Amino acid sequence: MKAEGIIVYTVGLKLNAPTAQKTLERCAATSAKFFEARDGEALQAAFQAIAAVIATLRLSVWRATARFPGCLRRREAT
Repeated sequence: MKAEGIIVYTVGLKLNAPTAQKTLERCAATSAKFFEARDGEALQAAFQAIAAVIATLRLSVWRATARFPGCLRRREAT
């Protein structure tokens, strides 16, 4: 997904198992895209931080191509 420019955020709430944290860290696009929340307040802060970044993103349109109808191709939105 990273090669395709897809940014993945992960959020963990009350993670008690180190393997769960490591899995979420690996799934996130970068270590900065992983949020660990110990309580509801931290969870809300994590989602607010993600929302602030998403609000500034530029939209793209994904469409299937005639040559490869099952595949999606990105095109800048106009």
